[in-house]
Amino acid sequence: MSGDPANTLPHAARPAPTIRDRRCGIVRGMLHDDLTFHDEVEAYCGRLSYPAGGVAQLHVSTRHPHVDVVVERWGAEREVVWRGKSIATTYTPPPDDADSVGCRWPVTAEIPIGDDWRSGFHLVTVTAPDATPGGDVAHACFVVTANSTADPADRARALLVLATNTWNAYNPWGGRSLYTGGLQVSFRRPFARGMLCRP
Repeated sequence: MSGDPANTLPHAARPAPTIRDRRCGIVRGMLHDDLTFHDEVEAYCGRLSYPAGGVAQLHVSTRHPHVDVVVERWGAEREVVWRGKSIATTYTPPPDDADSVGCRWPVTAEIPIGDDWRSGFHLVTVTAPDATPGGDVAHACFVVTANSTADPADRARALLVLATNTWNAYNPWGGRSLYTGGLQVSFRRPFARGMLCRP
């Protein structure tokens, strides 16, 4: 699913948690699994997918002055396709409705996607060199879609299906997932720690 136009997943209506519920880590009597800013740097991409030749937008929030970014294509092997060093950053706090509407952070970096990039899943690793070890890395992701004009003989015979809707439904970043009282969830927020790459 590209997931970009609507950007949300609806869910059956439930009472929204109060601010006290959020701070106490409880949502209507359930344990609250909020991992918002568990690490000192957080990031997400503006879309789930981009075409070859396009530009991926990366949104980062951290109190540290700059980050390094590495983009890898995940296939039979990891292949580094882009690097960015000492990219200036700012801290933007998550809004109260980050889980349901998204973070609306400014664009930190634009990643140029080459016309020759192969389709597939791309992991974005964001590292804040000045951060505390163990809390210095964030992960985001996007998919490069297949070039419709490419020679069919050049296309891979294997297809990787990504369960992005399921990931998003279970993602508690920003306050709630669809399993801890959320009414809807947005793709425009970071994935919680460990969802894209285990620490």
